[in-house]
Amino acid sequence: MHGLAEADAAFASPVGDGGFVTSGVGFGHTVFGTTAFDESHRFLTAGLGMRQSDWLETEIVEGIELEVRFYHCNRRHHTVALARAPFELSQKLHHVMVEATDPDDVGRAFDRAWNAGMGIANGLGRHDNDGMFSFYVTSPAGFQVEVGHGGRLITDDWDDNRRYDRISIWGHQPLTDLRVHRARDLDGQG
Repeated sequence: MHGLAEADAAFASPVGDGGFVTSGVGFGHTVFGTTAFDESHRFLTAGLGMRQSDWLETEIVEGIELEVRFYHCNRRHHTVALARAPFELSQKLHHVMVEATDPDDVGRAFDRAWNAGMGIANGLGRHDNDGMFSFYVTSPAGFQVEVGHGGRLITDDWDDNRRYDRISIWGHQPLTDLRVHRARDLDGQG
């Protein structure tokens, strides 16, 4: 038998007050970087029956273009996204996202990660296409975990499958360098 297992009770985090958005939309989303972009698009749409929500095309640094396609299989804006790798690299999980029901839980999670000295890949911000308020922390395995709140939902009359030209409306700046500079300043080496 295949499928989701039913739990006796919903997961209740000992550190999050509000819980997570999962009912009818799954646990969150995943984003993969790939050089097999066209084949992966066909796999998701023709093979798995997902539909494209929208896409992003932007220059991330001078001369390097980023293209990301977002796909849904339920009301969540995207369950999977594919990033076209601009250079040869292995097929790679970039990040997984979990969505908190309370925006304050995102802030509390950010504070816990920061205070624990974890690598904050990107600080707090809001994405343009799905509206998610979030931040990214680097896991010990090397992929990132996005903790967010407030993502858009796909409606029956969805007609917003369009190109976006920026990742975020505001924020999501890398914070790794900030931590290094802050430590140097505290040690008197700044």
